[in-house]
Amino acid sequence: MGEDERLRAVTDELVLLLDELRSFRANRQVGVHRKCISNLYYAAFHAVRALLFSHGLETKTHEGMQRLFAAHFVRPGAFDRQHLKTLGQLEAD
Repeated sequence: MGEDERLRAVTDELVLLLDELRSFRANRQVGVHRKCISNLYYAAFHAVRALLFSHGLETKTHEGMQRLFAAHFVRPGAFDRQHLKTLGQLEAD
């Protein structure tokens, strides 16, 4: 993946992240809590994918995203393990 492709992938993920946050706000205002959990998970999903892309790491699955995040950011200590646990809990919910 070249620099231009990588930057485009990061940008695309951040746009999707913002869409999920907007949906979260709307769902929260009308009390649709089940969708709020989904919005939060997908916001986190797109945030982590943007982070991975920004470091030249690419994944196509939810499981792969969590594995790469753990291997490259949680285990080395850049992110606390609780972030990974929260991501997994949001996905399960």
